[in-house]
Amino acid sequence: MELEQFFEPVVTEQDWFGDEEKETAAKYRSLLSALKENLSDLKVYRVGEIQIDVYVVGKDEARNIVGIATQIVET
Repeated sequence: MELEQFFEPVVTEQDWFGDEEKETAAKYRSLLSALKENLSDLKVYRVGEIQIDVYVVGKDEARNIVGIATQIVET
C-alpha cells in the first residue's frame, strides 16, 4: 500500500466535519508531513486480516530503519 493511499481517508476533510474532526485531520496531515520530511524510502506494511497491524517505515539520514506502528480494523 502506498503512503498517500494509507493516509488519504484521515487527512482529507469532508463537508460534514466539525471542529474536532478537522483538528484530527490536521494532526494526521502534520504526521504525514513529518514522516515525509524526515524519512526516505517510506513504505506501508499491513499484517493480518480484519484486525490489521500497520507499520509505516522508512530510513532516516543515518540510513536506520525507523517508523510508526498502529492497528486498524476493517470489516
